[in-house]
Amino acid sequence: MKTKINILFACLLMCALTGLTAARAETPSPEAIHKWQQLTPMEREHLREKYQEWKSLPEEQKAALREKIKAFRALPEAERQRLRSNFELFSKLTPAQRQAVVEKYKRWQNLPLGKKQELRRRYRRFQSLSPGQKQRLIRRYRRWQSSTPRQKQSSPNKSPHGKTP
Repeated sequence: MKTKINILFACLLMCALTGLTAARAETPSPEAIHKWQQLTPMEREHLREKYQEWKSLPEEQKAALREKIKAFRALPEAERQRLRSNFELFSKLTPAQRQAVVEKYKRWQNLPLGKKQELRRRYRRFQSLSPGQKQRLIRRYRRWQSSTPRQKQSSPNKSPHGKTP
């Protein structure tokens, strides 16, 4: 998964630097050469390594990545920037943190639609709370989370948000 994300990011970066058509051309455009020259030696080396990985991918995987690049380029600039920002945050995580994010995403994808809607509703409700209310709720949740199963069963509110799960 990490390799696919790295390769996709490198491809997106190469396309951003050279333009999608120039990335496929034999001779780089003058603009692409200029952008390449703006890279640090470490960035150039990293892209060379990712290019070697790219060359080793099966054609169907390359085609799928190209489609993702096209879809990315078709997004509004604000959405592309949001994705870049999220990717930057993700890339700064430790491997264990990244794995946790991937696992949570997979769990989210497997949730029934009704459960997703309920979680989104609760998230919007949480976001509407004042900072003090958020802090109280977070403290209450942490206390509940650290309690034993027996304590959770005997508490009047079976979950930290005041409802029985």
